[in-house]
Amino acid sequence: MSALEEEEGLCDLDQQTFVARIAHYYCEIYVLHPFRAGNGRAQRIFFEQLALHAGYLLNWDKLEPESWHKAIVAGVGGDLAPLNVQFAKVVSPAR
Repeated sequence: MSALEEEEGLCDLDQQTFVARIAHYYCEIYVLHPFRAGNGRAQRIFFEQLALHAGYLLNWDKLEPESWHKAIVAGVGGDLAPLNVQFAKVVSPAR
């Protein structure tokens, strides 16, 4: 989380850079899997708040579950490109 703090919570980033950085952090936190249950819900709430603070909104309804899962698996394997594509679908400016 210190890296996220050093990046000032992803504030003041253009949308493309924000998408890339939020995909990175989503994957990092996904791997932690800190709870027995509710990890997905907790992550969505955390990232919705992070995005809002950075001036963006996340609309999870734009995701197709199978593509989202495949993108996460690819991200865990080191390929964030599919996750970037998925986040590009859900991120929009809040302003």
